[in-house]
Amino acid sequence: MRLFITLALVLLTTAPLRLEAQDTTPGTLQGRVVDAKTGDPLASAHVFLAGSTLGTTTDQYGRYRLAHLPPGLHEIAASMLGYEHQSQRLLLSATDADSLVFRLKPTVTALGEVFVAATRPEQWRRRLETFEQLFLGTTDNAERCTLLNPEVLDFTDDHGRLRAEASAPLLIENRALGYRVHYYLKEFEVVQGVLRYLGIPRFDELEPRNTRERRRWERRRRKTYEGSLQHFLATLFATGSIKDAKKAGFAVRVTPEFELDPFSTFAVRSASLVRPAAEPHSRLLAFEDHLQVVYTPDVRLPSSSGVPGLSSASPPLDDYASWITLTDGPAEFDRFGHLFDPYAVTTYGRWSQDRIAEILPRDYQPSR
Repeated sequence: MRLFITLALVLLTTAPLRLEAQDTTPGTLQGRVVDAKTGDPLASAHVFLAGSTLGTTTDQYGRYRLAHLPPGLHEIAASMLGYEHQSQRLLLSATDADSLVFRLKPTVTALGEVFVAATRPEQWRRRLETFEQLFLGTTDNAERCTLLNPEVLDFTDDHGRLRAEASAPLLIENRALGYRVHYYLKEFEVVQGVLRYLGIPRFDELEPRNTRERRRWERRRRKTYEGSLQHFLATLFATGSIKDAKKAGFAVRVTPEFELDPFSTFAVRSASLVRPAAEPHSRLLAFEDHLQVVYTPDVRLPSSSGVPGLSSASPPLDDYASWITLTDGPAEFDRFGHLFDPYAVTTYGRWSQDRIAEILPRDYQPSR
């Protein structure tokens, strides 16, 4: 059974999309975090740009200030132990400081027995094993990821529909990429081979043991980023051009099905693939049928093949190919390659293998 993944994350005409110049001056966000019931200020609450390393904590008066934020549409989140986390969408300007107030609701904790993972029933442990394989992944990166607090998870399996809920943020230590991820799980569901999960990640940099480990993390991060959906969308945002995407290693075609045969795929124009959005700091991805993206930056193929060519000694094309479909019309994304609607696209092939072990902060940018 093939497993697809639905994410939160299309050559004849190569003229780039003409986009207006935009202000990328960093902006500032400030405000307060208070108890929704009493109005009292909440000290030491976390306030952060969802999916990034950018965050801060509130002072004794519940006040916070986040500086150096990129302008554009963002999801800002606030969390604190004993309270429900909250997130709000905000169009951040690059001029005056914006203000945002969070009113957190206390969590209702049911009294009862508290189980540690080791004392859970066998059925729960089997479901946890399935969850970790699907949520963290099975890649080399996943082998170096540890879910530190599995005891906060509960599972239900209703006629083959596996669901997971978490009573607290999931803590994942990723020793492959050098991050500790706080993941506020909103939804996790597997049904008929289709995986859907949704949540808000917050990233903390781990302290490397030595310079060698720091350099290894930098290499791993770059390797993980290159060829990813995030990289592909960021490239399209920066250039608006399929020609430039090809220079970055991405060959883009449209196909009615999951085809690798070059005679069953079709060229697409840059102007139809990447369109302006209502908000100047975002773009729209639009296409029909299936978008095939093959990432082969270091592979040269015969020009007659119609797709990035592979020699007889090269790995199978399946190792390079991804497909995406749109869920309901164009998908909006920003300059970091971040999709505003995590369920806007469904990925297949290479990209469908990327799970939590492969996610990078939204603000990650590889060194040049």
